[in-house]
Amino acid sequence: TSQPVSIVNQKIMDAFATGKVALEQSDCEVGVRSSYFTITNHMKTPWIQGVLKAAFEYSNFHYDNIQDREEQGGKAAAYMAALLPNLYECSPEAAEIVMEELAVMWPHGNSVKLRPDFARVRNALEHQYQCIGVTCDEIGGFINPETGDYFEETRPCGGYGTMLTQRRDSVDYSQHESLNS
Repeated sequence: TSQPVSIVNQKIMDAFATGKVALEQSDCEVGVRSSYFTITNHMKTPWIQGVLKAAFEYSNFHYDNIQDREEQGGKAAAYMAALLPNLYECSPEAAEIVMEELAVMWPHGNSVKLRPDFARVRNALEHQYQCIGVTCDEIGGFINPETGDYFEETRPCGGYGTMLTQRRDSVDYSQHESLNS
């Protein structure tokens, strides 16, 4: 098609096609199983993107009406519920940070924070990308529709790919031992 397709969507669609062929050939032990794991592993990317987008939009003061905030809170809850088991397996500390920051989206009386700290959420997640099995390139960043560039706070990590000049330095996993536990 002439429409751009995300890296992850292309990989998932390729895995579906491979799985279909494997099913037709009764290759359930290797082909179907491999396709299944490819698809489920790549689904982590939209979960992370969803958590990051909801945290960014909720922390951004452009979303001050109650309907927008409730919508972002609902999206964050859904994506976080899908992602947290994998994140916790990689780092209980990172999972706790994400949960703590996003908990302000669901008022429960004892939170003095009004908005999540997007940078803290992003940092906790990025330092687990390697363990989770995703890349900076797959996660990407959020484009400001008014400028066509990344929102400054959401520039993707990594030093390659499209819009190279707008990338942040790659995550140095060795310098963040507390998030790699």
